[in-house]
Amino acid sequence: MATSLTWNGTAYSIPAAGELNWSSLSSFLVDLGNNAAIAEESLQSIRVATTTPVTVSATTDSTIVTELAAPGAVAVSLPAGDDGQIFTIVDGLGDAGGNNITITPNGGDTILGNATLVLDKNRESVVLQYDSGTTD
Repeated sequence: MATSLTWNGTAYSIPAAGELNWSSLSSFLVDLGNNAAIAEESLQSIRVATTTPVTVSATTDSTIVTELAAPGAVAVSLPAGDDGQIFTIVDGLGDAGGNNITITPNGGDTILGNATLVLDKNRESVVLQYDSGTTD
């Protein structure tokens, strides 16, 4: 007896051993192969920040490269996060050892349980991913 199933919005009749209807099985396998591993592509924006403080935008920013016109300490403020959202902060001038980059999350959010994260090594960078389950 054939098995009926729906995959990716299309109904298929998969034949049992000895049954005909191999075209349905073949179509199912082709559809499965085409859709089993779905890739999602997106563009990642890079913003060069030349002044401080830097307010990161949840809708337009992905990577922030700090390259102040007049070297100095940098304050970076993160937006309220969406679960899984990723931000990358980069010391673009390579002077964070003397001009720290202080990253502050939004409201009561934390970074690894802390109120701020300080980049204090030259050419240091950090990738932060928001986890709504922990507000981290």
